[in-house]
Amino acid sequence: YLQQHVLARQLGLLPLIESQMRGLKATISMEFNGMAFDKVRAKGYEMELAKPLDVQLGIVTRSMTTAGMIDANPMSNTDIGTYLWGGNYSYYTSEDILDADGVGVPFKSGPRKGELRTRKESHTVWVAPHTMSEPEFTPTGKYRVDDEILSKLSGNAFVTALLKARELQKDISTYYQGYSE
Repeated sequence: YLQQHVLARQLGLLPLIESQMRGLKATISMEFNGMAFDKVRAKGYEMELAKPLDVQLGIVTRSMTTAGMIDANPMSNTDIGTYLWGGNYSYYTSEDILDADGVGVPFKSGPRKGELRTRKESHTVWVAPHTMSEPEFTPTGKYRVDDEILSKLSGNAFVTALLKARELQKDISTYYQGYSE
């Protein structure tokens, strides 16, 4: 230690080392004693950001729905890639089970007695591309839709709304919900 102290003094590093040690001491103190966090204020900020987030997600969702992507998830990388560069989009609907006369078939017993029976039906639609840029792919062969790729598509209202929604969602989940927990 004494030899390192002499060397640090000769090299002029003592102020830096002392500063780092004070920072480490503060971190240890905060971790041991905890840090004050106003959950009520955080909830207020979260609610303030929820409105613009809903607006941005609405823009993204309307664009996807208009393209035929029923029940698309505006935060799903797969759905976003399909919207931007095109491809098959599959979704499910709940369809009533009908008898030979076209009348709904009800449950005959159990807790759902009298309710109409349904089954999931799969639907696939072709979605036309909404950008002229060449896609990049992940190692698993899916469209790459990270912020770096999306920022190259500036000027596209869909992408602008999507990037803003991602930013707002990140702020809400990390700072206001995450810290509160």
